[in-house]
Amino acid sequence: MCQCGELISPTCSPEVCPKECKVTYGAPVQFLLATEELSDKPLYMASDSLMSTKGVQQKSGHRGVFLSADRCNYNTHWVFQHVDPQIRLEFEGQPVPVNTPVIIRHCKTNSALAIEHKKSWGLLDFEYEVSSCNHLDGHRAENDTNQICVCTNLDVCESLSDVKSDAEKLLKTMST
Repeated sequence: MCQCGELISPTCSPEVCPKECKVTYGAPVQFLLATEELSDKPLYMASDSLMSTKGVQQKSGHRGVFLSADRCNYNTHWVFQHVDPQIRLEFEGQPVPVNTPVIIRHCKTNSALAIEHKKSWGLLDFEYEVSSCNHLDGHRAENDTNQICVCTNLDVCESLSDVKSDAEKLLKTMST
């Protein structure tokens, strides 16, 4: 898994989980959606119960997903799960590969992240609603609506790590 971005981070202390730590199936993670360059405070993806004021999406009526500045709040914790429920437990603790479909489940409400088929007009174009709702088929497995693919460009990440190592080598030679 590419480690140069920090938009998805494990929720453990730096002493327990070093910076090189990989995101694994079943371990709580947080999604940093707005960094301090874009906002006054870092904003994390969160969800809450249907009874809260932020709880319901406009079109679908499902549990809402919103941004929260409170990093310590349990509403910002999510876990990755394997798409196939029959082998989900076998993948517990394994690193999550990029560019493969996964289920992203909320820790508190146990509902999966979903891209709804309902769309509305946004600032620039049509936008799809994102909610936290389990869409199950006849076999009680998640539909395609709940399958999310975390994508990255490995070439960019590898070149960034090469630039970083080249810069470190240059600094070492300049300091001696």
